[in-house]
Amino acid sequence: MTNSLKALLLGATASFALVACGGDKDDAKDDAKIEVDGKSMTMKSDSPLDKPFKLSNAEPYDIAALLDGMGGALSYDSADFDGDLGAAVITNLRPASDDGGETSIGRVEIYGLNQEALAGMGSGAGFTDMTELFRKVRMFDVKSTFPVEEGWDGSEPTVGNISIGALEIDTIKMMGTPGGDMGPDSVEFGGLSLKDMSMNVPFSGEGDGVKFATPDFRVAGYKNGVFGGLMAADLSYDIKQSDEMIQEQLAGMGPQAGMLTDIPLLKNMIFPAHQSGKIGMMSWDGLTFTNLIPFIQNGETPPVSETNLIKIGGMKFLDQEVSINGKKAASVESTVVDPIDFHHFMPKKIRIVSKGSKADMTAYVGDENPAITKVLKDNGLDKVNGESELEYSFDPRSGGIKLDMDGEAKGFYGLSLNFAMSDFDYDTIVGAEDEGAKQGAVMNAAIDGMTLKLKDEKLLDTVFAIAGALTEQDPAGLRQQAVGLMSLGAMQGAQFSPRVPEYATALSSFVSEGGTLTISVAPSQPVTIGSLAASGQSNPGAVLDTLNVTVKQD
Repeated sequence: MTNSLKALLLGATASFALVACGGDKDDAKDDAKIEVDGKSMTMKSDSPLDKPFKLSNAEPYDIAALLDGMGGALSYDSADFDGDLGAAVITNLRPASDDGGETSIGRVEIYGLNQEALAGMGSGAGFTDMTELFRKVRMFDVKSTFPVEEGWDGSEPTVGNISIGALEIDTIKMMGTPGGDMGPDSVEFGGLSLKDMSMNVPFSGEGDGVKFATPDFRVAGYKNGVFGGLMAADLSYDIKQSDEMIQEQLAGMGPQAGMLTDIPLLKNMIFPAHQSGKIGMMSWDGLTFTNLIPFIQNGETPPVSETNLIKIGGMKFLDQEVSINGKKAASVESTVVDPIDFHHFMPKKIRIVSKGSKADMTAYVGDENPAITKVLKDNGLDKVNGESELEYSFDPRSGGIKLDMDGEAKGFYGLSLNFAMSDFDYDTIVGAEDEGAKQGAVMNAAIDGMTLKLKDEKLLDTVFAIAGALTEQDPAGLRQQAVGLMSLGAMQGAQFSPRVPEYATALSSFVSEGGTLTISVAPSQPVTIGSLAASGQSNPGAVLDTLNVTVKQD
């Protein structure tokens, strides 16, 4: 598996820890619930697989003859029609494989089989219209093992094995020719339910890899690029990385990247040897890509005039946990992602709110450095509560972009960021054929302003306490050294811009006394990227004046 693919997979699975932090406990006591076709679906209700199913007035047929007519593609122990269930029942079904892999299904129940359609599929015939193949299919004890080729070194992605305790697909329809002209609009199903599913994705033959598992996973139907809703309970992941794999990733990040693993706290935050996590409940409703399907089928990139290609929908995550090397490092009671619409592939609005966060920073140190662990505990970093909210918006008509973020680690710090820009011409930047036009659009985008506020409560005390433990020096002395270096930088920076000494004074006061540090970019009018680039070449210090950058400590 390539480093980029590994990084993407690791980042996706670790995102449980990165979504955000939370605060108010009472607001998080909300069950994961979505509306599907006007009906409420919740994980509190039983899985469809927990309910017995019978198909009344089903006509019996010879399922064994149908299977035997498929040219040896399937083998099985028994195949009979169960009149009480109204279903064909097959035991120990084993599809043939030409790659050395093995799949076995302990029991299959097929309800409402369209025998004519199945015979047509066996002969290679297709369906000109959407045709129902099954009323319902249930499978139990599904196991698939995928072979790893001799000499495989992890440079290509692979799946080791998949296990599913039970699976149900409701009302399966199909159009087109199997293995031929089928696409995302060629298959429909009324619902999908899985129980006790696990999957192993190895990174190497040395035990590195990711494992996923969930006892209950459901999709409330799919039709023509529209998913009805997705829910999962107790979704978990487990990542293991050897030192060799970590060094391989660092090698692709440049010569200075090695310092990221020199400090145990940083190493375990960025490259933990063992990381695991879970989500008690998750729901995802509104995923739609209907208008993207024609471009997928034709292998084309949609033009920017196609503005309504996808909708991500809304998501909710409850009871998230992350553990590092076997110790719980963080938990979040709830994270809610509002529905996300797009202009072409550019998100128009994102809002993420998380509540009920708790963190234990000692988990990132473990037993490797007891001195740092003691400092973290002495400063309360083994019990950190927080909250955060992020809002982003993009107006395709004006090209305006806004980003607002607020977060707090109670008793340690508060952080807020507000950023705005205008005249971001997405259509030209992405869609113009002329490279000059694209570059011109980038240069015409303008910065309206930015404000960053950092309120110190116990953050600075803790930072220097940790630095003192790492270097075996007095924290107060290290703090004064930092203030002195800033004063020296102020003297040297005055040659660059008369604003620099003001910045250094504010920074040194913040480091020395704490309080609130505010960094503002407040030009009298929006400043284009192009004008900043030109100003920076002729007089770099003038950029600070143009943007009206100020730094204050209160």
